[in-house]
Amino acid sequence: QGYEGYYSRALDYGRPEVRDHSMKLIDETLDRYDIDGLELDFMREPYLFSRGKEDEGRAILTAWLAEVRQRTRKAAVRRGHPIRLGVRTSSRPEVALKCGLEPVEWARRGLVDLIVVAPRWASTEFAMPIREWRRLLDGTGVMLLGGLEVLIRPYRAADQRGVAPEEAIAAAAQVLHDGADGVYLFNYFPNGSATGDASRWWSKDVYHRTLRAMAAPAELVKQPRRHVVTFSDVNHPDGNEGWGKAAKTQLPAVGPEVVLTLPTGPRPPADWQAELTLRLEAAPAKPPVVRVNGSAAVSTAVADPRGEPGGICYAVPVAALRDDAANEITVASADGTPVRVVWTDIRVAPRAR
Repeated sequence: QGYEGYYSRALDYGRPEVRDHSMKLIDETLDRYDIDGLELDFMREPYLFSRGKEDEGRAILTAWLAEVRQRTRKAAVRRGHPIRLGVRTSSRPEVALKCGLEPVEWARRGLVDLIVVAPRWASTEFAMPIREWRRLLDGTGVMLLGGLEVLIRPYRAADQRGVAPEEAIAAAAQVLHDGADGVYLFNYFPNGSATGDASRWWSKDVYHRTLRAMAAPAELVKQPRRHVVTFSDVNHPDGNEGWGKAAKTQLPAVGPEVVLTLPTGPRPPADWQAELTLRLEAAPAKPPVVRVNGSAAVSTAVADPRGEPGGICYAVPVAALRDDAANEITVASADGTPVRVVWTDIRVAPRAR
C-alpha cells in the first residue's frame, strides 16, 4: 500500500499470509533438496512493507527470520551437515533499516551466516561502505560479501550498459580491499546475455580468467582495473529506487569547478600508471584543469581512447592515489565557463612497455 505502478503489486511482508506463503516455499526447499545453504534475497524487492510501516515491519521480519533459522537447523540435523542461511540486503546499513531490514541485528542474534550487501540493479556500486559494515559486524562471525551488479551507469538518466571486465575487476578489488570476505556476482552469465552488449567483452576465456582472479585477491590486484563514479540506486523506501528526492548522485556535475570522490582500492605499485577519463556533455575549447588529491593531472589526449564522445584523458601520478579513503577529484574549467561532467573513471594498470 502507498506505492504506484510496479511496486504496488509487490508482496507485503507485514501480512501474515505473505510470510506463510514464503515459509511454505522454504519448507518445500528444505524438504526436497539436500542443500548447503539457503539465500533470502531482500533486494528482489527491497520494498517489503507498505509505505510508512517499515519501522514496525523490522520486528515482524526479524521474528519471521528466526523461524526460518529454526527450520534450517532442524533440516541440518536431518541431513547430517550444516545448512547455512544467507541474506542479500541494501548496500548501505541505514538504507536497510529504512526499508525494514536489520541485518546487523540478525548477525548479532546468530540468525544468519552470510550477508551480501549490494545495489538493486541499476549499476555496480564502486563506493559501498564495506568498512562500515565490517565494523558493525565485528565479533559476529558472519561472512560479508560485496555484491556486484552486471550493469553500469553513472546516474539514473544515463544510458545503461553491461559492465566491462576491467570495471568488474575494479569493483571486486575495492570490496576486498575494504574488508569483505569475498565477491558476490549477480547476473554474470558466461555468455554476457544479461545485457545485450556485454558479450563483446566477456569471451569465455575472459569470463573464466576474471572469476579466477576474483577468487584469488593476490592475483586480482595484478590485473588492470577501471574504477568508475556511479551511484547508490536504493537510498530510501520511496518506491523509485532512491532516484527521487532522496537520490544521492555525484553526476552529472555542473559548474566552473566541480569536486567528485572515487575510491581506487589498493594503491598500485610505483611502476604502474594511472589515467583519468572525463566525459563532458559538450566539448570545451580547452581541456579542464584536473587535480587528484591536490596533485595535477596532465591532459594526454582530447579524445577518449574508447571512442566515447566528449572524453578527455589525463595522466595521474600513482603516488597521489589514496589507499585508505576515496580520492578527491577536482575539475575546473580552463576559462571559467561551467562544464557538465557526465562520466569519470580512473584506470590503473602496469605501465606499457
